[in-house]
Amino acid sequence: MSCTVGCIFSFSELNSNMESGTGTSKSDDGVTFVNGRWQYTEPSSGETLIFDDHTQQWIPSTSPSEKSETNKDEQNFKLIDGIWHYVDPVTNLSYVYNSESQCWTDANLKEMPTTSESDMDEFEYQLREEERERAKQIAGPSNADETTTVRFDASDNTVYEWDATKQAWFPKTPLQPAVIPKPPVEKQKEDPFLPTDPKQRKEYLKQKKKEQKRLISERQKNRGWFDMDEEHNLSVYVSGLPLDLSMAEFQNLMSKCGLIARDPISNKLKLKLYKSEEGDNKGDGLCTYIKKESLELAKQILDGSQIRNHVISVEKARFEMKGSYDPSKKRKSLSAKQKKLLKEKQDKLFDWRPERLRGERPKSDCTVIIKYLFTLEEIGNNAAILLDRKELLKRECGKYGTVKKVVLYDNNPDGVAAVTFAEPTEADDCITMMDWRIFEGNQLRADRWDGVTKYKVEETEDEQKKRLIQWENYLSSADVPGTSSS
Repeated sequence: MSCTVGCIFSFSELNSNMESGTGTSKSDDGVTFVNGRWQYTEPSSGETLIFDDHTQQWIPSTSPSEKSETNKDEQNFKLIDGIWHYVDPVTNLSYVYNSESQCWTDANLKEMPTTSESDMDEFEYQLREEERERAKQIAGPSNADETTTVRFDASDNTVYEWDATKQAWFPKTPLQPAVIPKPPVEKQKEDPFLPTDPKQRKEYLKQKKKEQKRLISERQKNRGWFDMDEEHNLSVYVSGLPLDLSMAEFQNLMSKCGLIARDPISNKLKLKLYKSEEGDNKGDGLCTYIKKESLELAKQILDGSQIRNHVISVEKARFEMKGSYDPSKKRKSLSAKQKKLLKEKQDKLFDWRPERLRGERPKSDCTVIIKYLFTLEEIGNNAAILLDRKELLKRECGKYGTVKKVVLYDNNPDGVAAVTFAEPTEADDCITMMDWRIFEGNQLRADRWDGVTKYKVEETEDEQKKRLIQWENYLSSADVPGTSSS
């Protein structure tokens, strides 16, 4: 809707007429005072205008001020900050009444730059509008409209609610989560026996502190020794052993009844032959098994048996507290990861594995050992040669099968490399083609790995010092980038 109406009379002229005595129900100029408002009928168009006290302008009688009295949908008009707002009940669109142009405009349309702003760049205008919109979002409801606490964002269809305490907009949720109060802080209980006299109070606190120290010391003494649970006791005590029995013979004897446990830290077998102060065997020992069933089997088989005309006795071990407790000798407890690995190793010892078929080759036959691939002098002159030789060897061996791994032992004086294939037949083809072959100026030797020999050579201290000295000499003799050596 739109209309164009000029301003006919000013409010000062009407007041002057009223003061002069002519401001009755109808003036000579066609202006009528009806129901507390000035009305004017334009002779040319016959349109009725009313005077708006707030804007000091003549507006059509069909304006919201008139509709509030005559129209049934007067609730669709609101006067906010001196500006009339209208919501179309059909399209649900909002309009704003512009008193200067005497027309309704869309409330969502932004005001375009005027002719005075024609020299402003469009990009600067957009930045100004964005800054204005950002300021509106940060600012809360104005004092003129304190009831406006909800805002709708059409870009993401989100309803925001104003928080007066935090002075910020927050998304409105159907159900606000309940605020869980913090638990009350417990106050320290007062000692009912605390004297009120300052001297007695000081003496009382001193004696109480001594008593606390005494209780702590007693608690530390009592925490030393403990009784082992019978279910976790997997050790047997063996007596009557020959005095010249070796540890290997004792291990062979006790392993007849089950697998002997190992220490998870030192990885040593839990076998012990008790010795005297002079270092001689006392004729008794201790053995710890992995499974509880091995204890009963040892008592049934080994108890009463003879070794070198010595009748041995086997019984479940009983641990007694002897001597004072020494915290420094306490064993370190295992972590959860170490306990898991220990359990997996023990379970692997008892799992069932099918026997190797007749004629089946061992896994070690999949690995080929190639010697004289490089020399230590070549590595000393250029350490990067290892990477080049490794890539060349992997590419060449890939012609004979699937190469799973290539390892070069750089400290080995024989220049050894290990190539692992997926199948033993592929390793056989590699040995046939690589043995006695000339590779990068070196004559190679290729053979199967026996599964036992270790080719890794650790560097000695003298070799390490020599290598560091050579490296320092190389750095001192090398030219620095950007300079020239004299």
